[in-house]
Amino acid sequence: MVGDGTLLTTGEAATIMRVSKSTVHKLIRTKQIAATTVPGSTHLRIARKVAEDWRDRMDRETAGDA
Repeated sequence: MVGDGTLLTTGEAATIMRVSKSTVHKLIRTKQIAATTVPGSTHLRIARKVAEDWRDRMDRETAGDA
């Protein structure tokens, strides 16, 4: 179940973005998407808008290839 908040776990972001969690981690590592760390931990969070914007951009690029 995808959370209702504005910050998503990597798993929730992966669901919205239609990619694997490892792909989300790679996109963060390569600075293709922004993420923040939960204070006091190493857990990452991605803004819902970032995930949705990335997915929408990929959808547009894929549609342009057709």
